[in-house]
Amino acid sequence: MVTNIFGGALANKYGGKITAAGSILSTSILAILHPSLTRINGYFMLALRILTGMASGPIFPAVFFLIGRWAPPEENGVLIGLTFAGQILGNIVAFPTSSYLCVYGFDNGWGSIFYIFGGLSLVFGFVWMYVVYDNPDVHPAISEEERFYLNDAIKCKNAVQKVPWKRLLSSPAVWAINIGLFAYNWIDMSFQTLLPLYMKEALNIKTTSNGLMSSAPSMGQMFALPICGKFADILRSKKYLSNRSVRVLFQTFSMVTSACILITIGFLRCDQTILISVLFLLSGITLSFSSGGVIPNNIDIAPSFAGVVNSIANAISALSGSISSLTTKALTPNGTQEEWQIVFALYSGICVFGAIIFAILARGEIQEWAIIGGSDSSGQSNDAKRNKTA
Repeated sequence: MVTNIFGGALANKYGGKITAAGSILSTSILAILHPSLTRINGYFMLALRILTGMASGPIFPAVFFLIGRWAPPEENGVLIGLTFAGQILGNIVAFPTSSYLCVYGFDNGWGSIFYIFGGLSLVFGFVWMYVVYDNPDVHPAISEEERFYLNDAIKCKNAVQKVPWKRLLSSPAVWAINIGLFAYNWIDMSFQTLLPLYMKEALNIKTTSNGLMSSAPSMGQMFALPICGKFADILRSKKYLSNRSVRVLFQTFSMVTSACILITIGFLRCDQTILISVLFLLSGITLSFSSGGVIPNNIDIAPSFAGVVNSIANAISALSGSISSLTTKALTPNGTQEEWQIVFALYSGICVFGAIIFAILARGEIQEWAIIGGSDSSGQSNDAKRNKTA
């Protein structure tokens, strides 16, 4: 969470390519060091986990920095959806692979997990350095037509810009993203981590069945994220709805339907496993509508500072995991279904509250403080942008 805050500023100063590469390579090296240092002293493992968390913090702000400079407005939803789907695919592949390596791998099994994944990440980091560029102007392989198209379509300055911290932090549009992403993270954490605990404590569902059902939200999200992002892009590019309307509509649908699913699961019985599995899968699909809602909104309002806005929102939303876990523990001392129903009702309320705040404060156009040089590439003045709502 700490390095999340600075990730956007690092990307803004040194570029998304270098910032992300530093994050990837450092976490890879730390992973490779895990087995040997852990055997020397258990405290080394604690230190390595802390350092790994710090090293991985800048990765998403750096990615949003790059998307803000490479993705035309009519394509940013699907590109962000593919990015998040790739992260989920990595988790889906990593968990069973780690289980297999733990039993059959070298170096007592568990050590091979760190060596293999750390080594693969290290290779990917060097490939990243070779193929990724910060913006179209510095890419050696694209044609002049492509370069002109991208620079004309993307309202983002490629040069290093001073971050207008005061205006950024006081912007209602930024706080719409902060609160909206906090609510998204809260409900996502509920489906990913708390529901498996609920099924174990309150419904006494077997571990094997629990594991299969718990993977359903991730599977649903992996396929639905790019589809929902593309759907939002079509609505925006074809002018069926304004940019702001699409963001609010998708985010409201995502949060309200997810809240309804969460409450419904709290009233199901242990013998309704098929229905629970279906609802789990649907939860992943409904959450994916945020790929057309709050998730790409930082690129809408501040393409030149998308990484900075994302780093702040990520840092705030990361608190949701700790707060929700502590709240759940306090409200479920006996682990009964009735106690969990209260938890789900509370969490659904937080989810809907976040959607309401986002609907009120969200904007779909570049904000005045994010326009470099007094006007954006469309030629509209700051005053016009200030009075316009998408």
